Amino acid sequence: MATGERDNRAFWTACRDRLAALVPRTALAREAADCLERERGQTWGVACSGGVDSVALALLVDAWFRLRGGASVLLHFNHGLRGEASDADAAFVGGLAQGLGCGYETGRWTEAPPNPPEADCRRARWAFFDEACRRRRIACVLLGHHLDDVAESLLMRAGRGSGTAGLAAPRPVSRGGDGPARVRPLLDIARADLEAAMREAGVPWREDSTNESRRHTRNRMRLDVLPAWKAALPQDWRRAVARTRCLCAEDADALDALAAELALAAAPENGGLLREPLRAAHRAVARRVVERWLRGLHGLADVSAGAVDALVDAALGAAPAAFEAGAWRVEVDSATVRARPIPADADCAAAALPPRTVPAGAPFAVAWPGGGVLHGEPVAVTEALLARLGRGGVDPEREVFLSVPVAGALVLRPWRAGDRYRPLGAPGTRKLQDAFVDRGIPAERRGRLPVVTARDGTVLWAPGLLPAECARVLRGCPSALRLTYLDRWTPSG
Repeated sequence: MATGERDNRAFWTACRDRLAALVPRTALAREAADCLERERGQTWGVACSGGVDSVALALLVDAWFRLRGGASVLLHFNHGLRGEASDADAAFVGGLAQGLGCGYETGRWTEAPPNPPEADCRRARWAFFDEACRRRRIACVLLGHHLDDVAESLLMRAGRGSGTAGLAAPRPVSRGGDGPARVRPLLDIARADLEAAMREAGVPWREDSTNESRRHTRNRMRLDVLPAWKAALPQDWRRAVARTRCLCAEDADALDALAAELALAAAPENGGLLREPLRAAHRAVARRVVERWLRGLHGLADVSAGAVDALVDAALGAAPAAFEAGAWRVEVDSATVRARPIPADADCAAAALPPRTVPAGAPFAVAWPGGGVLHGEPVAVTEALLARLGRGGVDPEREVFLSVPVAGALVLRPWRAGDRYRPLGAPGTRKLQDAFVDRGIPAERRGRLPVVTARDGTVLWAPGLLPAECARVLRGCPSALRLTYLDRWTPSG
């Protein structure tokens, strides 16, 4: 080890130990600590901009979990918005990674537009994180969000009309689509307390001059609103904000659980919604069911609050209604809420669909244009289920049971020429097209069917085919995913 590298290691090791003496491990948000204990031995990514919170996070995680048996990788995204200062941030984080003996991944926004909005910056950053996580097989990304971020988010989301789920964000543990878990260990620590500990420990960090700009909403909230809000409160804002976030999270989780039960009762065979169970339920629960059904229509992951409100009013009201949402026409009659694709050529509409990610550990329903509706539901692997599978008591035309990680995700996409997979019990792989032919599935229908794959692209199932050998449900599997495909296809002519 060169002298400079040895000195760098000694410097950052000393910084780490001094900071850890001031911020004990008991300061971790409980849910985040539990998640990290479960992920011991895995590779962790630590998002590090070089600012006070992310540098503190990198040092504290190294101190708290140094002997856990896994690897850590510092993830730094250079937005390139401040020229040489941005490059200096990247160099600083690289030196920190070297000093802690961590891995280091850096990316740069090569096509950054001038004065990009916050949302674009966030999307670019997370695209880099997700790509790095796939290459490095990173199980979770640790983020340096603290209690001030909770307060800022609460005030901003209240100003946007968010419900309990929005007011509970950011949470100690969350997931972004099919990516790794996002863990926020510092969520119960105020920025002032964190910064004071960093100064006392003599730890350097980088200051981002763009944080002083009032162009972005969050900066205005941080610089103008939050200080006045804290000063106006008669009680300790730290305890109040932490409690509000926890209460909102509890309420949101309870409503989600009720909504999951109602969704099963309100889901008819054709993939729409039955209005009678919705109207008998509390509006807050029915709203969740309607909103998730609407977002479940392929291509409508982002739905405006106005569209959701309009559909909730229509579904719970008395009069029939019809309106368009993206490429769908939503119709509310006396008994049901239904959706049908607007494009006349359903084959072309289905073939042009982008991949859709769905959770493997929670119920879902996805409407597939030109085809049908795919329902997913985690189930326990019981002796009765194993016996049913053993005697072939599953119709692959409409149902399948897959062994997939409940914490993972599946990808739905159209069939592509050249797709291959290994059918259950087969000695090797074969083309999906050949499997379709053997099962008597006509060519005009194949393009309308969803193909279910793992996140790495491995084909697991398509309606009408046997499941993949790699997803076979065996005794000892903790759970299985039941997929049911309800088809609306009828032969042409």
